[in-house]
Amino acid sequence: MSPLYAVGETVVYSNDMLRTSMECKIIRVLPEENDLRRYHVRGTHEAFDRAVPEHALKRTAAGAARRAFKA
Repeated sequence: MSPLYAVGETVVYSNDMLRTSMECKIIRVLPEENDLRRYHVRGTHEAFDRAVPEHALKRTAAGAARRAFKA
């Protein structure tokens, strides 16, 4: 399956366990493993990357508008 998000796209990462969410940028799309797509993302106020599953990400309103405009 192809990735839902592209490198450079701004998304919102939600961590249900910690009940937090933050705006992040997609740094790298990782290979799909066991039908699970993961991404390296970097928070806008962080200096490190984290690997997160695709289901924990949502498009920002601005990102969704840009994607609709391209189509």
